[in-house]
Amino acid sequence: MHELSIAKNIIRIAGEHLSPDEQALLTKIRVRIGKFSTIVPDLLQSGFEAAVDGTAMENAKLEITVIPLRVQCNSCGEVSEIEPVDFTCPVCCSNDVDVVEGNEIMIENLEITEPINH
Repeated sequence: MHELSIAKNIIRIAGEHLSPDEQALLTKIRVRIGKFSTIVPDLLQSGFEAAVDGTAMENAKLEITVIPLRVQCNSCGEVSEIEPVDFTCPVCCSNDVDVVEGNEIMIENLEITEPINH
């Protein structure tokens, strides 16, 4: 399950950008994963929950947005959303296409709560 190692990397990267106090206040990590990235969102979610347990960020939730696969046709220039099993331009039926979106994984942002001052 490579999703667990990806989840651990997400936690590591978040930790590099937050102070120890901010890590304890982290409530949400938003990530974008491409439909063609081979990452299974449910497995990534499970891996994240397991990896964050017992850490300073254990109260954080992972919010996943799946980005559709988009290709640009080198024959007609059209950018189209396709399914990962059919790399054919839906406009002109050419197989000469380049992936322009849908293969990525990125941390979009980190959300922390403000500390309560008494």
